[in-house]
Amino acid sequence: MAEAFRKGNMGIMDYYSMKNVQADTEMRNSIAHPQAPKPSDKAPGA
Repeated sequence: MAEAFRKGNMGIMDYYSMKNVQADTEMRNSIAHPQAPKPSDKAPGA
């Protein structure tokens, strides 16, 4: 990625767009495949 910046093949807006797509994908994956709560996450006495 650093080489792409140096060669001018990638600009800062391209980088922000890529990071936004990655974050969106992670969010969608977390919604589609929620993790089961761990036993230690339960409230005491529950």
